[in-house]
Amino acid sequence: MSSSRCFGIRLYLGRFILASEGNGLDSDPVVVLSYRYWKTRFHGDPGILGKPAYINGRPVTIVGIAPKGFYGPTPIVDMEAYLPLNLRTAETGGNADFLTPEGTRDLLIVARLAPGVSIERANTVLVPIGQRLMKQYPRPGEGKVLLARPLRRPGLINGPNPLPALAGLFLTLAGMVFALACLNVANLSLVRASGRQREMAVRAALGGSRACLVRHLLSETLLLTLFGTAAGVVAGSLALRGVSATAIVTDLPIVFEFPFHFRVFLYGLAVAALAAAIVGVLPALRVSKGNLSTILHESGRSSTGRSQRTRSVLVAAQVAGSLGLLIVAGLFLRSLQSAQHADLGFDPTHVLDVALDPGEIGYSPVQTSDFYQLLARTRELPGVQTASLTMMPPLGDNAPSNEITIPGRVSQRGEELHTDVNAVSPDNFATMNIALLRGRDFLESDTESSPRVAVINEAMAERFWSGVNPVGQSFQRNGDALHTIEIVGVVRNSRIEDVYPPIGSAFYVPLSQAYTSAEALQVRTAGSPQSIAAEVLSVVRELAPTTPVLSVRTMADVVRNDLFLFNLGARLTAALGLLGLTLAVVGIYEVLTYAIGQRTQESTDA
Repeated sequence: MSSSRCFGIRLYLGRFILASEGNGLDSDPVVVLSYRYWKTRFHGDPGILGKPAYINGRPVTIVGIAPKGFYGPTPIVDMEAYLPLNLRTAETGGNADFLTPEGTRDLLIVARLAPGVSIERANTVLVPIGQRLMKQYPRPGEGKVLLARPLRRPGLINGPNPLPALAGLFLTLAGMVFALACLNVANLSLVRASGRQREMAVRAALGGSRACLVRHLLSETLLLTLFGTAAGVVAGSLALRGVSATAIVTDLPIVFEFPFHFRVFLYGLAVAALAAAIVGVLPALRVSKGNLSTILHESGRSSTGRSQRTRSVLVAAQVAGSLGLLIVAGLFLRSLQSAQHADLGFDPTHVLDVALDPGEIGYSPVQTSDFYQLLARTRELPGVQTASLTMMPPLGDNAPSNEITIPGRVSQRGEELHTDVNAVSPDNFATMNIALLRGRDFLESDTESSPRVAVINEAMAERFWSGVNPVGQSFQRNGDALHTIEIVGVVRNSRIEDVYPPIGSAFYVPLSQAYTSAEALQVRTAGSPQSIAAEVLSVVRELAPTTPVLSVRTMADVVRNDLFLFNLGARLTAALGLLGLTLAVVGIYEVLTYAIGQRTQESTDA
């Protein structure tokens, strides 16, 4: 139970992995499921405890259910199962003896400090231990030290993370809407207070003190604030449900939920009450300090130039703020429209993407090659136009890159010839409708024993062979000095990881010359790609019943998922812009109604 104590959790059902379990190779095949996975996959059945299950074809026993809301040390990603460390091979399909090799250093140690022990004090102990381990198990070119750091949830996005900037932007926009609401309430309070001057004068004439009048008006404002806060809580809860219900198509078990939090409610209530007090007390002070005789003689029908100017300034501020919100919303919508119509370089329509990895159940390269005869079987299915395999589908995560060496090219100082790489089967460019500009596509004759070949994109051709026909040129992948790769074709630029950054240089190699067990089957269909999914999965089960299917999705869904932040930003800013505009319209209407009423009364008196 050391891990559960480390994270400070108590399991919902059953038990966690014991300290005595997982010490022997492939011993104690137990698993703890996440609460969310238990609810969705097993419908919350408590009877599954002690029952057998299979992970990548290997038998395990379910011994516990993690607590609700615990997702592990990762953000918005639900770790669906927890295994003993010795069963790492069941999750990765890798080498069973992964702890012995000196080069293996991919484990993270999570520890809870004892009471009163700081990280600095812990590091005074850890640094000498790390130095001793580095001397005992040296690795060339590496001189890291062992240090303790606060547990930080790792990011999901490689490179610059736009989420903090987006969060700051939306917080600013929400603050603008709140400011507009305060301006609106202040304006309405001034109008209402001006209309009640005679009432306040009568109360003062009857003996009401200034403090009593201010308290009376302020209590009314605070009461309205409480009703408004209650309505805001209801509206906010409905909005959170709507945002949490947003569908995200991804390989990872994303948990996009925003449950109602009581501390957030208290914070919102405190801010609303403070704003109401500030907004409500100023009009109350203005009304309470008026001249009683003047007010009673004028019957509260006239307004001073100063009060009219104040209301005009507030109206102008509301219009300016709402216009600013609408401009931001328009820019987001324009960005979304531009991203939706961006040239991807490939055609995502009518394409089904099925991610597979027979290596996770221990398939050898020969067995993996036999399994991927799936491609020929898929091409025979009715409704299939073309089909191919790829190591990484377009808009996939973590595109691998290689540093290359070009014969005869002298690199400038500090220049690194990095370029993205993908491995595909013949006809992959035809499946994705990536135009072949020069040369040829890969052939079935491009095998492991044949000369190494590659197809490059336009960006790579322009970067390294500008003004020269790159077909027939050659380069080498660093780390593979034995093989020279000949360029046999040039294809159009296409998106690799994201839809918005500039397209970088990339090259493709045949899958037969770059073995990987994890491949994606891409199928272009005449009709809806979902209609062929069941038949493809049936073929997969025939060839290898226990092979895990990592994902089944359409490329159109992949593109929509990549535009998720654009969609979310456009919707939220549009909603905030419309809300701000509504507040401004209501405020202007109320002020105009009051002004017209005053003019009408003055005309009648005249």
